[in-house]
Amino acid sequence: MYALILGDVNANDEIDEYKVSDNGDRNKILATVINIIGIHLNKYPKRSIYFTGNTLVRTRLYRMVITLNFEELSKNLIIYSQTDNGFVPFKKNIHTKGFLIKRKL
Repeated sequence: MYALILGDVNANDEIDEYKVSDNGDRNKILATVINIIGIHLNKYPKRSIYFTGNTLVRTRLYRMVITLNFEELSKNLIIYSQTDNGFVPFKKNIHTKGFLIKRKL
């Protein structure tokens, strides 16, 4: 399992998970991240990717993006939501702490 960290690179070449750039390209960036996850899992189909937001608002944003693209994503990927009871198959509108994505084999 690999952890995915999302953030901006600061002046020290470190990832800043808390910075809010707000430069209008959020949807493009998240679409690119989803595409990269798919590419990685195509190359390494037995691996999985875990990620979460560093705030409840960001985790909710990621859930909304997955919900909007779920039909397309679920053609090749298995997506789980991390809940208080462990990982369950992704469903929209459930409280989610994080996400685990695997390639369908």
